[in-house]
Amino acid sequence: ALKVNENDPTTTQPLVSPDFPVMSDTVFIWDTMPLRELDGTVVSVNGWSVIITLTADRHPDDPQYLGPDGRYDIKRDWEDRHGRARMCYWYSRTGKDWIFGGRVMAEGVSPTTREWAGTPILLNDKGDIDLYYTCVTPGAAIAKVRGRIVTSDQGVELKDFTQVKKLFEA
Repeated sequence: ALKVNENDPTTTQPLVSPDFPVMSDTVFIWDTMPLRELDGTVVSVNGWSVIITLTADRHPDDPQYLGPDGRYDIKRDWEDRHGRARMCYWYSRTGKDWIFGGRVMAEGVSPTTREWAGTPILLNDKGDIDLYYTCVTPGAAIAKVRGRIVTSDQGVELKDFTQVKKLFEA
């Protein structure tokens, strides 16, 4: 941290223009985890790139996120996103036009109410994936869930992420 300098572009995040394109207007997206091999190499499967993101629905019509003037308070909604964080996946042929695939795990599979960042590892050429992630509230644990990737010319599905195993708890 001592080497970080606000005037050094190699140690600071670049400014992001307000008109930077977003992947979705209906969900918030933050921590992004590409599909990797065990050695850390980012991989594609049959020409498809896959990312897993922490995702939360936006609530523009929820009264608790409307300001005194009746307008949507996106800042307050964004600040509350962690309480409803879920892991979702996206896929792309180009790495620019991402298609929303949906939740990685169905509601109720994770033993906690929040799903937080992790790492998806492609295990073999059969499409088996281990997803290591943090499950939070109640408590906190590092967990693993195994599923698989299925691809076609039309898209990608992540399937069978149904059995979560807690590896250790804090």
